[in-house]
Amino acid sequence: MKLSPHNKHIKKLIEQGLSDREIQTEIKKVFNISFKISDIQNKRTSELNDLIKPFRSDAIELLYPILHKGFPDRNFIKDKLEQIINYLIDAIKVVEGFPTEDVLIDLLLVFEEGLNTYKHDAFLYRLIYQYKKENKQELEDSRAVKQLKVQIKNPFKYYFSLSNINMEHLSFIEDSPEFDHIIKEVCRDNVITKKERAYLEEKAAEYFIDPDKLKMYLDNPFLGHETFKMFIDQICEDGVVTDTERQYINEKASQYNVPSYILEEMISAGILRAKFAEDLTQDDNFYEIVLIFLFANTYNIKSIQQKLSDVIIGKADNIEFTKQLESKKIELFNLLKEAVSEKTELKTINTFKPTNIFEFYSIISIEILELSDIQQTNTTFKEPLKDNKENCETYHLDGYTFVIETVKQDLAPLFWAKTEGLHQYIYLNETHPKYKLYSNDSFKQVLIALGRSSLSFSDNSGELFFNRMKNYVELIK
Repeated sequence: MKLSPHNKHIKKLIEQGLSDREIQTEIKKVFNISFKISDIQNKRTSELNDLIKPFRSDAIELLYPILHKGFPDRNFIKDKLEQIINYLIDAIKVVEGFPTEDVLIDLLLVFEEGLNTYKHDAFLYRLIYQYKKENKQELEDSRAVKQLKVQIKNPFKYYFSLSNINMEHLSFIEDSPEFDHIIKEVCRDNVITKKERAYLEEKAAEYFIDPDKLKMYLDNPFLGHETFKMFIDQICEDGVVTDTERQYINEKASQYNVPSYILEEMISAGILRAKFAEDLTQDDNFYEIVLIFLFANTYNIKSIQQKLSDVIIGKADNIEFTKQLESKKIELFNLLKEAVSEKTELKTINTFKPTNIFEFYSIISIEILELSDIQQTNTTFKEPLKDNKENCETYHLDGYTFVIETVKQDLAPLFWAKTEGLHQYIYLNETHPKYKLYSNDSFKQVLIALGRSSLSFSDNSGELFFNRMKNYVELIK
């Protein structure tokens, strides 16, 4: 069943001030339908204002688009409203004793005229919720909530990984994904010839790219700064760079045309970071900073990401350093509240007056672990990852380390993986019937490529992707 166009038209004519007789004549002329004067008079009474009156600015219904899939963002309700209303008419015959169609026509007209308030929004979300319940549809977590639930299980891992990615060199992906792909292909060796520069300037004009932004990008002597920095941080994470590691770094720096002074800065920063990273992950203030970052990253709040690039100077065991962390946490939290207020789809959160980041998560129904529980989980997780060097082969790709270890485990799959930060441990089962077929170097390279691809996801989709590929390999005969 669809919204009756004649009923909507009657409501519009009433709003325009036409008399019952004039409306009756107009409907007959446009739709060839004879309406009784009494039926038109009944439609002059709108119950919508009474129905929306109970909803407050902190109504739980306003959180539904944040919490669940299937509820339109408040920015885009108007775009999908008529389709939504057609579904509601089919499913819900009466709203608080009033014919659904009459109520929804009134609601539709309010939205079309741009006069909707949070009360109208909340009322619509209540009806959508009722529709889902009556049709026995399961309420599924929204993409953002689902992603955060995965990330808070190992927040420091995601923080160190994502903060590096988000502070990467200037990107054109928002200006034009096509041009962003072109420029990355041309510049991936970090050397730009005159012909390449001319080509990029021509393409930039074609895709309407800001010439000043392009010049800033091309004038950078090392375009892959952050990608290479992740690689250096991984090498330096034990706080020591051995002669062998130094030789390997120098080879890669030469291959990617990294200027020597930038390389030295990266190594120094990597060693410094490694020395106090462990202490940081035991600091309550830093834990809150991480939670603020993950929330901001999920909802694309760029002001937080930019502030995180400011350097905190000091040592992890220094009182002044602790004060800096506390000050940074307060600054970031206030910035987050301000940014959330400016996002239509999120501003309902601030009506609950959260006083810390834990309350932010609580409002969107995500339970946060205590820092001590995170530390216990990480300690437990690290134990099985101790390498048996005789059975391990180590590979480096895009700043990640992959360790393939040959194990013997009856009834286990051919291979599986565990990830910790920038390390992925891939276990190849020697007792599996297909082991001999897949134990060669070529297959190990495929496993590394598969592992790297799985790490490109910011949520648990990467793990699902890896496991699905594993299952397909098992099925091949």
